[in-house]
Amino acid sequence: MASRATAETQDPGAKGSVWDQEKEENDDVQSFSEDSEDDADDLPRTAQEQLEDLVRKARRYLHNNREVSDFLWHTLYLALVSLVALSLDTGQHTLEQNMAVRSAMADASFTSSLGSQGSIQFANVQSVDDLWGWAQGPFAETVAGRGDAQGFFGRYLRVIGQVRFRQLRVQPNVGCVVPEYMDQYSTACYPGFSTTNEDVSAFGPVGELTGLPIWRWRTASELDEGWIVGKASGAYYAGSGFNFSMPTERVAAEEMLRFHRDNNWIDLQTRAVFVDFVSYNPNVRLLTLAKVIFELPPTGGAIPSITLRTSPLRMILPSESSTAMLAAEITLIVLTASYMIIDLHTAYRRGLTFLTDPWRLLDATNYLAYIVAFSLRLQPFYIMSARGFPPPPDAFVNYESAMWAVVQWKNVIALVALLSWIRLLKGIRLLRFMQIVTTTLGRAFLQVLPFCLVFVLLLWAFAIAHRLAFGDLVYSFRSVLMSMFTLQRVLLGADDFAVLWDANRLLGPLFYLGWTLASYLILANIFAAVLVEAMGSDALKSVPRVGAIDTAKGYYDRWADRRASAAEEARLAEQRRLEGEAKSLPAFVRGA
Repeated sequence: MASRATAETQDPGAKGSVWDQEKEENDDVQSFSEDSEDDADDLPRTAQEQLEDLVRKARRYLHNNREVSDFLWHTLYLALVSLVALSLDTGQHTLEQNMAVRSAMADASFTSSLGSQGSIQFANVQSVDDLWGWAQGPFAETVAGRGDAQGFFGRYLRVIGQVRFRQLRVQPNVGCVVPEYMDQYSTACYPGFSTTNEDVSAFGPVGELTGLPIWRWRTASELDEGWIVGKASGAYYAGSGFNFSMPTERVAAEEMLRFHRDNNWIDLQTRAVFVDFVSYNPNVRLLTLAKVIFELPPTGGAIPSITLRTSPLRMILPSESSTAMLAAEITLIVLTASYMIIDLHTAYRRGLTFLTDPWRLLDATNYLAYIVAFSLRLQPFYIMSARGFPPPPDAFVNYESAMWAVVQWKNVIALVALLSWIRLLKGIRLLRFMQIVTTTLGRAFLQVLPFCLVFVLLLWAFAIAHRLAFGDLVYSFRSVLMSMFTLQRVLLGADDFAVLWDANRLLGPLFYLGWTLASYLILANIFAAVLVEAMGSDALKSVPRVGAIDTAKGYYDRWADRRASAAEEARLAEQRRLEGEAKSLPAFVRGA
């Protein structure tokens, strides 16, 4: 048997040789059936044999058509990514709970602690008196309004644990200097916050037993807090500071707030005040960590903001996680690791030419991003197990790092999903439309590069000009970066002409006309002209005029041909079987 196989392999012309079989199997137009020398092969095969033959030929087809196999594997990867991302989504519950918490914090009206002005809301806080008025009014009513230790608010939300107030302070005359000729007006200055001028000295009332100020500075590790970027001022606030915990019982909360207000816990050296608490909704099993921030910049006033991080319990507690979803995530990370090993092997063989394939670079970026997402996915489990959940009623437990990991996981997995769907375009690039798009962009790439450079230079020039001319008067031009975003919004239809006119009657209209003329009438039309020229090139004429319908029809025709060929083969086999049976009959029977 082995000698026969060797002879057939060496003789390409032999009927039924391996060479002939491979030639027939590589041709996708040929039938899946093959002729055989033996009469036994003409007999009908069992369903298992037909299935094994179909699987064998499918494997050979995928091996010889790597683009098809790559498309199928990526489709599996995309399905798992979509399953993992969407299964952990809570729909609108997260948004609705965030809106409920924000409404409870920001929508109620109140007066300042001194009662010197009318009714205001959270967004209108401009002074320390307003801050205390909000804390002793809507906030205390929200987190401890029922007078019990449960802290219900918004009907179904309850505060778990206590509330923490924290502040950061600066040293006077460190980082700023008061000129001598201004001594008659002021002898001290208070700079913006930085780690170099942070005040760590104790202050406040003197303790009866210790004889020392009772408000003492704590490190970031003691408070279990990280850096925070100011939303309005752009300052970086450390996780250290002075803190106190407020109970959620109404009378105790009011006494605690009144004591700190009367003893000037917030003074001229305070640069930021943070209010942290955790709320839980048993109906939808969502946990929300709220951080209310009051920035007190050196220019005066107050800048309030609210940061909310909401997560379902199944994303932060191992006991709440689904075994099926954990299996899907493990399968996905195994596939990702396998693809990365294959890409590393390919990069090792190809060298620097590997970097010339944009699809390979897209795959590498996508796989690395998912590995980062998977590490962020596991981080909350470790943190919550170490700190314990739920927190005790008489203490504040900070779950900021766990909730931060959940938010970052969502951000990274969103990037992974986007790149995975974009990667799907590689599998359908055989369509004429995709070939036209890729060919056009490829031919126009070198011509678009100078255009992009000119656009960036003009955008930067106008951004600097708008910042210098209007940055002190118009909020949307408060920095060069924000000026660039604002100019981009003008390109998309946002009209800021009235604001520019009010800010500067001369430069406002001049800059507005200059930017719109340069971006709309010149650069946009040049870009369109470059693409039109590329689409009219001779290279597009070589693109086969086969659309999606024609492609599908071609696959159907080949499938129908194979079915017809298989039916014909079956008919001939049946005919040969009948003829063989007829020959075995006696002569007088055949004659009859």
